[in-house]
Amino acid sequence: MLPRLPIFAFIMSLSASASAGPPIAAAAAIDSIAARFSEVPVTGMTIGVMRDGKLVHVRGYGMAKLEGRVPARAGTVYEIGSITKQFTAAAILRLAEQGRLKLDDPVALHFPELDKAAAGATLRHLLSHTSGIHSGSLVEDLTQPTDPSAIVALLAGRQPENAPAERYRYNNNGYILLGLLIERLTERRYGEHLEREFFRPLRLRSTAICITPRGAKVASAYEHPTRGDPRPKLHPVHHPTVSYASGAICSTAPDLLRWQHALVSGKVVSPASYAAMAAPAGLKSGKPSPYGFGLFREERASDTRIHHGGASSGFVTQLGYYPSARLGIVVLTNGMYAPSIVEQIESDIADAVRGRASSAPARSSLSEQQAQSVVGRYDLGPVKIDVFLQGTTLRAQPSGQVASRLLHQGNRVFIAEHDPNLRMAFLGSDTQADTLLLSQGDRRLPPAKRVLAAD
Repeated sequence: MLPRLPIFAFIMSLSASASAGPPIAAAAAIDSIAARFSEVPVTGMTIGVMRDGKLVHVRGYGMAKLEGRVPARAGTVYEIGSITKQFTAAAILRLAEQGRLKLDDPVALHFPELDKAAAGATLRHLLSHTSGIHSGSLVEDLTQPTDPSAIVALLAGRQPENAPAERYRYNNNGYILLGLLIERLTERRYGEHLEREFFRPLRLRSTAICITPRGAKVASAYEHPTRGDPRPKLHPVHHPTVSYASGAICSTAPDLLRWQHALVSGKVVSPASYAAMAAPAGLKSGKPSPYGFGLFREERASDTRIHHGGASSGFVTQLGYYPSARLGIVVLTNGMYAPSIVEQIESDIADAVRGRASSAPARSSLSEQQAQSVVGRYDLGPVKIDVFLQGTTLRAQPSGQVASRLLHQGNRVFIAEHDPNLRMAFLGSDTQADTLLLSQGDRRLPPAKRVLAAD
């Protein structure tokens, strides 16, 4: 078996669990789920669980800062990225409850400059990512400060991408407009308004708009090169004015769970307003979108899951809620290569806490010779897949996509860690594979021939 990279070894840090924790078996299962990623470039992680309004488990794993070997703890502060959107959405809904706006107000009523760029779109459409306004980033350098209000003039020169409610398309620009609207109506800065309305009353003492440079209590976040030296490097810090009302908050696991409980309990907005946040928006086709107002909703066989994730400056986060179990789970990381993995961690913890079976994907040992035998570039026509070793970790990277760690299933058959349904089988001699068979669920792609060694 390939050796582990010791720099990624997880060391359990101080736990700040509440007096009543989950069953010992569930706590051990949570630790086991976190430990699966001791070989993954995640660096650090904090996991929190709240049930029936009680914080029952919160613990840090790994390193908040590699410099100085600062461990991740229960109270470590992380950038939460787009989880910020539920704070923005709640602020808008509270203003609607106060009669200061209507969700069906045209965007152009509040931003006359956007009469063409947001033709027919309402605030409801901005909240649900169905407005059709231009969704591309309008800032090139995410590390430099900017004036969020400049987005109005920039959007005014862009044509809408589609008619309102024609389709769902995730759109940070809509939430930046909502933040500006909050400022116009309240005559307070966005962060000041959240502090006054939410952070202070709910005693979210470690929650605030991120600052630059980051404070000492904020974890450092890392990027992990897919080639060459596998050791993590500091990720460039995004300036909070760039993401603004779409993703500029820093917080902790306990604070986010307290926020979530207050939100679902009617302490932030009315129960009717929260129901609207958690209900999928309708499209013109009659089909629901996956998004409400600041929240995704997912229906599973036996579960409803209300959730949102975030990705910013190398941080990847996930906050989920399971109404039937009154269960909230937060996973905060400072350098995971694929958001889907953080989402899977949260889902696995939900199963573990409720006593449901949750197991890591099967893995077989992989010798150095076996790993080297599959390294190369494979041609799928429009897409090339590079299979390579990053240190001692075998990865596969389709053109322009994530470089996923491969988990060996035996006989040179692998699954992708970020998507266990993605299966890769290598054919050829023991010393060099010449063909890759790729399948995803029931879908099988034509055989891909090895064309050269991966560079």
